[in-house]
Order: sequence, then C-alpha cells, then structure tokens
Amino acid sequence: MNPRLKAGVGTAMVLTCVWLAFAASRVRLDHPAPTVVMSDRNGAFLAEIETGDSEGSGYWPIEPLPWRVVACTVALEDERFADHPGVDAIGVARAVVQNARSGKVVSGASTIAMQVARMQDPGSRTFANKALEATVAVMLVSWYGHDAVLAQYLTLAPYGNGTHGIAFAAWRYFDKPVADLSWAETALLVALPQSPSRMDLYHPEGRLRAIARGARILGLAREQGLLDEAEYALAVDQIDDVWPVPKRSRPSEVIHVILDEQARLEASDGPLPQHVRSALDVEVQALAYAAVRDEVKSLDDQGANNGAAIVLDVHTGEVLALVGSTDYFDRARSGAIDYTAIRRSPGSALKPFLYAKALDEGVIAPNTILDDLARAHDGTANADDRFLGPMLPRVALGNSRNVPAAALVEGIGVDESYATYRSLGLTEGTGRARTYGLGLAVGAMPVTMRDLAGAYLTLAGDGRVREPVWQAGEQAMSGSRVFTQDAALTVTSWLQDPLARLPSFPRRGALEYPFPVAVKTGTSEDSRDAWVAAWSERYLVLAWVGDPHAQSMVDVSGASSAARIARDVLIGLHGHDADGLADFGSAVPAGEEVRICALTGARATAACDHVVSERLDAEHVPAACKAHQHVVVDGQRRTYVDLGPKYAAWQAHAGLARPPGSAPIDVASAVAVSSPRRGDHFLRDPAVPASAATIGLSVTVDPPVPQVVWYVDGEPFATVDYPYETRWPLVPGEHRFEARVPFTDTGSASVRVTVQ
Repeated sequence: MNPRLKAGVGTAMVLTCVWLAFAASRVRLDHPAPTVVMSDRNGAFLAEIETGDSEGSGYWPIEPLPWRVVACTVALEDERFADHPGVDAIGVARAVVQNARSGKVVSGASTIAMQVARMQDPGSRTFANKALEATVAVMLVSWYGHDAVLAQYLTLAPYGNGTHGIAFAAWRYFDKPVADLSWAETALLVALPQSPSRMDLYHPEGRLRAIARGARILGLAREQGLLDEAEYALAVDQIDDVWPVPKRSRPSEVIHVILDEQARLEASDGPLPQHVRSALDVEVQALAYAAVRDEVKSLDDQGANNGAAIVLDVHTGEVLALVGSTDYFDRARSGAIDYTAIRRSPGSALKPFLYAKALDEGVIAPNTILDDLARAHDGTANADDRFLGPMLPRVALGNSRNVPAAALVEGIGVDESYATYRSLGLTEGTGRARTYGLGLAVGAMPVTMRDLAGAYLTLAGDGRVREPVWQAGEQAMSGSRVFTQDAALTVTSWLQDPLARLPSFPRRGALEYPFPVAVKTGTSEDSRDAWVAAWSERYLVLAWVGDPHAQSMVDVSGASSAARIARDVLIGLHGHDADGLADFGSAVPAGEEVRICALTGARATAACDHVVSERLDAEHVPAACKAHQHVVVDGQRRTYVDLGPKYAAWQAHAGLARPPGSAPIDVASAVAVSSPRRGDHFLRDPAVPASAATIGLSVTVDPPVPQVVWYVDGEPFATVDYPYETRWPLVPGEHRFEARVPFTDTGSASVRVTVQ
C-alpha cells in the first residue's frame, strides 16, 4: 500500500476511534432530580419543590409508557422510530432534497434519539454537532433500546412554562396522571415541545396554535390507524374545549414549611417521591397566619416586631399549621428567619414540666403548700416583685410564681430537672445543668418552639414523648415515658382552671375560654420574648411574639400578646363550641375528689373561706384544717386564721386576723432570720437617695413573742412588734444581722452580708 495512503487510513482510523470514544462519553440516560409537588393534608397545592440541579419543573419518570402518548409522539416526531437504529436514513435523504430545493434548511431530520442526545448535551446547531448527535443517537438506541430512549424523551422534553416531561405536564396543565389523558389532551400536550413558548396554553394565541398542531397530530394518528373514525371525531370535537387548570400559586405564608421540606428531601438518600402530602391544613394555616400578623401589627409601637405559631392535632401529633414569621419577604423585620426553629428564652413556659415531674417524684402532692414569701437563695424573684404567701401547686402554677418554681427545682434537683428537659427533647444535653441552676424554672435555658411543641404534646397526652408529625398519614412514634398519665392530667387540669390564675391574671381575658383549655404563658427577662401554650381536647397551639434582635418590648407579656393569638386560633377551630355548651368529657386523674383549704392544704372545714377541689389518693386524704376558726365576737360569727410563725409577717400584711386570745407568748423556742440571707451581696444605686436605699429585715419566731430586737454588727438597731419587720439603711461594708427575744438568751444565728 502506498505509504501516504497507509498513513491517511491510519489517521482516519485514529480520528474515528477518537470520535467514537468522544460520542460514547455522552451515551447515558439521566435527568435532573424530579420536581416534588407538595400539597396540604387535603390535597390543596402548596409548592413545586425543585431539588439538586433541577432547572425548571418536571422530570417525572414515565413508567409504563402510555400508548396514546407514544402513538401521538411517534406519529409527529419520528414515524419510523421503531424501525431505524437512531438515525432515519429515509428522513435524512428527504431532508437533503427539501433543503436543496428550498435553498435553506427547512428540515433537520432529527429523530427522537437525536433529540434526546441534544437535550442531554445542548450545543449550537452546526454540522459537527449534528453529526455528533447522530452518532450518540445510534449508540443510545443500541445500548438502551427504543423504549428507554423514548421514555427519556418524554421525561426531558419541554412543555412550556418551565415544565419538562409529559408526566409532569399532565399534572401541571390538567391535574391528572398522564395515563388518564384523553386523545384530545394527549395531542395538545404532544404538540408543545416543538415550540413551547409560541404554544403557551395560558396565552390565548399560544393555545390556538397548540390546538391547530394538536389537530394535525390527531390526523396523523388516524392515518396510521391508531384511532378509529369515531374516536377521531370525538377528539377533534373536544380539543377546542380543552383548557388548562388555572395556574397554581404558592401561599406565601407557608414558605418556611416548604423550605423545611426541600431540605429534608435533599438530605434524603432514597428516591424522591413525586408528591408529598404535608400534615398542614391550608385553612388552619391561614387562620394562624392571620392571628399572628394581626397581633404583631397591633403591637408595632411596643417593640413586638415579629411572631410565630404552631398548631398541632393533640391526638395524632400532626402539625396543622406553622407560621415562621409575619412576612418571609420583610427584610426590615428579618422575616426570612423561621422563629419556630431558633432558640429563645421561654420564660415561665417550662414550669408545667417541673410540676409534673415534682408530682411523680413525690416532691409535691396536689395539696402541698408552696411558699411564696421571699426571694429564692439565688435571688430569683417574682415578675411582679410581690409575694403571695402560702399557695397550693395549682395556684402557684396558675399564677406563674417564680419563687415556688425555683423551690421545685431544688426539691427535684438541678441535674434531674435538666434531665427532664432533655428527655422532653428541649435540649440536646450539650450544656451543663449547673450553668442554669434555679434559672431552669424561669426560662434561663433557651428552647425552640418546635421542641416546645413536642414537649407540650407529651404533657397534653399520656406523659409519653411524642414527636410532631409533619407528613399526613404518618403515625406519631410513642417514645419513653417522662410523666405518669396522672401527673400529666393533673397539671393539665390545673392549667384549665381560670380561678387558679387569680390574682395575677384577671378573669375574662385572653386566657379564658368557653370550653376547657389549658393555658400556660411565658415572658422572658426584660420582655424580650412572649409565649403561650394552649391546648383543648383536640388542638394544641403555641405562639411567640418578640423582636428579631432580642430587644425588650414595652408592656408586652405572654398573657397580653401571644395568648391572644392562641385564643383567636382555638376559637376559630372550635367555632361550634364557642357557646360553651359542648360536653368535652375530659379525662381526669385518679383519686378521690377532696375539698382542700387553699392556705393550709388540709381538708377544708366550714371555716375555710378559700377552698379548692383536688383529687387525692384515698390513703393520703389530709386531716381537717385547724388554722381557720369561726369565733363569735360581740354576737357575730367571724372567721379567723392562724397560719403559724412561718407565715406571720405575710399574714399580717395580708390583713388576715388571728383568733382572739392568740396573742404572742413570752418564750420563743426558735428564732431564724428569713431576710436577708447569709451571703447576700447588695449594690447601692448612687441615683437613689440614702433615705430610700434600704433592705427589709424579717424573722420567724416560733412560737410568737410580743417583740424582737434587731442587732446589726452586734449593736441594737430596732425593737419591733409582731410580725417583727423593719428596714435597715444600706451602709457599705460587711455586716452581721441577728434578731433576739428581749430579756432572754434566745436569738437567731448571725447572718453576714456585704454592701457595696
């Protein structure tokens, strides 16, 4: 062989091999991740969620191939599809002749396989690219077969309005599976890929163009014997009246939920579903969103710049509504932040869990008296800086008193209290319990609303951990038991009692309902966050109001803001029960119902003027109250009470008269300074006049005596009568305080404090 010829052949073979290798690198059948259609629990549209590298909507797999779609597509795009290897030689020859006669390109002879090659690797319409598409097309058919290539075409082809694939187009335009398309609907959709923008079904002129091309497709199908004359006549008659369903719009108030679902789908390792049915109910979502928006708007001049809410089904745990903010697109108020998912201080919203735990641990019983007399040893005080004296747990929780709650943390144990929160999913346990100390009672540990919703599901249920359910139809997984059912029911019944909230919360406000609802509010330090959790027999609502930057609000509390959101939602959901006539038949804790004296926790007598019914174990029914007495004075029966030395000062301030003849006696067996506490550290405010810079001194004397003498640094300071209270002006330095019974050796231990 001629050397030059031989070299030329060799070069040609090498180039051919390179060409084939390059073409082979493009031989594949893949497509972007499918679009997931998200709907609410009743099928109402929420969103089209694109994941991964999707560009535009669609890419739904089409299996099996619907025969009407196949027939119309092949009739229009590639009538000899089943007979050629990916390139139609007859079509190419015809295109060459037509183009030569017209002097321009009027036919490209592209087969379905060639279009698949081009859609997978788009390029300019040059001869080289055309030749490459032809080579790849032949390889695609050879490697995967005709059906797989056709399925790929029907998955990738554009159908207008950002839609790809006829399966997704059937849902987008006609809201039905592709297999259920009529001949007219099929022909109309098959017409679109040739020029999707010119045949836009939502544009009048585009729709007419699509109808004209669809009618042509029906004619081709009839010529090929794919439908008979009757079917053809019906399809031609129907195609003029085929209209797409109205464009679906994404509700703006569910964007946070949609983004959550998108993140979950992208993190999933398995195949993506075509449809996701959320547990959300769009009507409940609209109700909750309006309640949050309107409440925040009404508080605009008080620094409440955003709000959030979650609504759950108490029985199933399904999340019926989630409002992440008042407006996702409001940059000035950081609306893109989902406030249900960030940690904020919950204030008193954690207290019910402490009470339930304390009941289970035997730290308290329903008739235990909790003291609200002075600050806790770490300085914890009540929000109103008042002390309400001896209180039943029902009343202490209803009034949201901080001092009794701090005492519960001490009784349960700081570590055990923190462990309870961890069991409820309120913390990941990465912190240290001692970091929060008694602050665990008053919101020192930040939580998310989502986690708090799960915790309240546990309390509203039987005491077992339940996670909120985000997908409709999913079963709420029951976890470990945190509380007994009796403890959960007891705390729920306390929080349903509007009388238990007196005197801290007025009647007939946002905390009161015409049907049984348990309500607990929370307000963080300096009114940075306002919370509420409220649940009826059917629904649980959590709401939050606050500032994105954690700035203090003015005169905004959980009871005055978030509680109104919850009430609007629950009244809306229970509209038929708003007349207060419904019989809810709520479950009650076990035990015997006993009338209890609210000041002593003993069994109430006729003399007790404030009585509460509590359910107690039969063996733990207390003795009758002895503190209250009916005494006839001047011919009139009057009620007197003697709560004992511990409550002497509070009783005197409360104006509760002691029985006649119970005057202090002369010998005391025990004297203990109750304020100040050992180790207290006081800081003087230079702006406060010296005459006003004082601290209160109080002492418990058992049994009572007529007077005590206060000593400061070993020197007599003041002689005071029962109940022995006075005030001492702050003086810088370290000081010792004692209280002594005059003319006796009886006195208190020395209490040392520091003043700066």
